Amino acid sequence: MTAPPASKHQVPRTEPILAASEPQSKLQREATLRHLVHNAPEPPTTKTDDAHAPDSADPGQIAALKVFTKQALVAKKSEGSSPHYDTLVKEVKGAIESKDSQRLALILTSLEQNVMSMHPQAHGSLLATLFSIDVWEHRSNVLEAAIALQLNLVSANSVFIKPVLDMLVTSFYPKSYAQPSLGEASMLVEATGETQVSIHGKVVGALHHLVQVVPTVMNGLVKAILEKFPHRRLSSECQVMYVQGMFRLAETGCTSTLSEKLLSIVIDHFVAIDVEIRWEDMVRANQQANEDEGDLVQFDFDVEDRTASTGGQSGGSDSGFMGAGGRDTDVRSNLRLPQMADKLDKLMDILFEHIHRRSVNGQLRPCFDAVIRSFEATVLFTHRSKFVQFIVLYICSLKPGTHCPAFCKLLLEYVMGPAMPIVKRQAAAAYLTSFLARATYVPLTECASVLSTLCGYAHSYADGHRRDRNAGRAPVETRFVVPGPVPSEGGASDVVWHMERHGVFYVICQAIMYTMCYKMDALLADRGASRIIRSLPFQTWIDSELAPLSVCLPSITAEFSAQTQRHGLCSCPARVADQPDGRYRLRGLDMFFPFDPYLLRTSSRWIKEIWQAWHSSGEADSEEEDENDAEVESDDMHDTDESDNDEGGSEISERMESHRISGVSG
Repeated sequence: MTAPPASKHQVPRTEPILAASEPQSKLQREATLRHLVHNAPEPPTTKTDDAHAPDSADPGQIAALKVFTKQALVAKKSEGSSPHYDTLVKEVKGAIESKDSQRLALILTSLEQNVMSMHPQAHGSLLATLFSIDVWEHRSNVLEAAIALQLNLVSANSVFIKPVLDMLVTSFYPKSYAQPSLGEASMLVEATGETQVSIHGKVVGALHHLVQVVPTVMNGLVKAILEKFPHRRLSSECQVMYVQGMFRLAETGCTSTLSEKLLSIVIDHFVAIDVEIRWEDMVRANQQANEDEGDLVQFDFDVEDRTASTGGQSGGSDSGFMGAGGRDTDVRSNLRLPQMADKLDKLMDILFEHIHRRSVNGQLRPCFDAVIRSFEATVLFTHRSKFVQFIVLYICSLKPGTHCPAFCKLLLEYVMGPAMPIVKRQAAAAYLTSFLARATYVPLTECASVLSTLCGYAHSYADGHRRDRNAGRAPVETRFVVPGPVPSEGGASDVVWHMERHGVFYVICQAIMYTMCYKMDALLADRGASRIIRSLPFQTWIDSELAPLSVCLPSITAEFSAQTQRHGLCSCPARVADQPDGRYRLRGLDMFFPFDPYLLRTSSRWIKEIWQAWHSSGEADSEEEDENDAEVESDDMHDTDESDNDEGGSEISERMESHRISGVSG
C-alpha cells in the first residue's frame, strides 16, 4: 500500500524536525507529532494481510518521527522537563485510550530506534505508560512493535529486565480479565482461540529469546511468573489463559529446569484453590447434576462421614498436619466455593493434558520428578487436599512399572522413618494405602511387596511390645480403650495418649486391612503375589494385646475379617467393644483416604479408567440381599461410642459402600 500524498502542512523531509533554532508553541508541537503519526497509511482490513504497520508507512515519515522522539527523550533527560517529551507521553496515552493500533505501533517503532536515549528514572512516566499497554486490545502490529521495543530495552540496559518480564507474562491474558469487580460474563475483551494462540506464541518467543540471550534472566522469569500469577479468586478465564501460557512456555524448547519450576508453581497454586472447596458443596452439585443429567454423572458420593469430625468444614484447620495454602472461613469465601470447584476443574483438565503431551514428547521422566517433588513439598501434608493429588495417580499410570515403585518407596520412607513426626507418618500411610487400593494399574507384585513391608513392621512392633510387657517395661493398660463410661469431648486424654504412643502401629494395621479389602481377590489370584500374601504374619499383630481390630474403623475390620476368613488367611477375633461384659468402649481410628472419588466432572475423563471403585465380595453381596434393610449411620466410621450392636457379615457390603471406605456407590 503506497503512502497518501503529502499534506500541504507536511514538514519537508530535507529539513530537521523541530530544529532547536525554530522553537514551537505547544499547539505547534502537538500538531507536528499528530501529523507524523496520523499521516501513515491505514492498516490492512484483513488478518491475512495484517502487515507490520511501520513497514508499510512512509520511510521519510518514520525517520522524521524518530528524530522528534530522540529530541524529546534527550531534552527530558538533560533539562529535567521538556514540552516535546510531554507531547510524546500525551500522544502515547491517547493512542492507547483510543485503541489506535496504527498510531501506537508507529510511536513504539520510533521508541525502539531510540532505546539508547531512554533512562528508567528520567523517562519513568513514559515507560510506565508503555508497560501498561494491553496488547489484547490492539492489532498484532502493536504486539510485534511492543516486543521489539522490550527486547531492545533489555539489550540497552539490564535495569529493564524486570518490567519487561512483568509485562510479557501478564500478556498471557487480557488485563480486563483480572478485574475482580467484573463478572465472568462481563469480560471487556473477547479473546478467541486464534487470537490467544497468536499472542501466546509471540510472547513465548520473546521470553525464549531473552533466556537465550541473557541466561541469568531465567531466575527473574520464574519470579515474575510467580508474582504475577492471577489471584485464585480472579476469573477462571484469567487463570486458564495464564496457565496455558505457562505450559506453552514449558513445552516449546525451554530448559528442563525452567519447565519443572513452572510445573511446581502451577501445582502449588492449584492446592491453594483446592483447599477452599467444601465437600458439601461438591456433593450437592453432583447430586443435582445426577437428577438433571442422569447417566452423565460419574460418581455418587456420600460426604457425611467426611464432615462428621470437622463440624461441616471438610478439611478444617484442626488437623495435625497442615500444608501450604490456608482456608478462608468467612461467608464470602463460602459463597465463591462452587466457582472455585469449577475453576479447579478447568485447570486440572489443562494440567492433565500438559502431562500427557510431555509424555508423548518423551519428557515424562523430568515431568514425573517435578510432580513428585511438588507432591512431597506441598500436597502430602496439606490437610485433606481433595483433587490435586490425583496428578500423581495419573502420572504414575503412564509408566506403572517404574513410577509405582518409586512413589511407594517415597511414602514408605515417611511411614517407616522413626525420626518422622507421627502426623507425617500417618499422612504418608493414608496416601500409600489409598493409592494401592484405588489405582487399577499398580503391579500386583509391587502391592504385595508393600503389604509385606507393612506387615513386617506391624509384626515386629506387636512382638516388641509383648516382650516389653513381659519384661515389665510396658504400661499395664496397653489397649487403645477407655474403661467405663464413654468420655466426653475433650475428656478422652487416655485415648489421645494411646494414639500418640501406638498411633503409627494402628495406622499401619488399618492401611494393611484397607488395601486388602480392595485387592485381596486379585492378589490371591496372581501366583507371585499370592505366594507373598500367604506368607505374611497377619495373625501375630491381629492377636496382639494392642487389639488393632478394636481400634480401626469398624467397616474396614468387618470387611477384612470376612474376606480373610473366606480365603483362609487368618482368624479375626470379635471386637473388644462387642464383648459381653461391655467393659470397654472404643473410639474408631479416624483416617482420611486421599484418593476417594474425584468429583470434578470435566477433568475426570483422565481419571475414570485408572481409578478403582469399590466392588463388594460375592459372599458379602449374597448376605446383604438377605438383610437389605440394615441402616448405617456415617458416625460409625468415626466413633463407635454410641453403638454396641453386633456387626455381622450381613452388613459388611452395605457399610463398605456407604462409608468412606468406598466413597461411591459401586
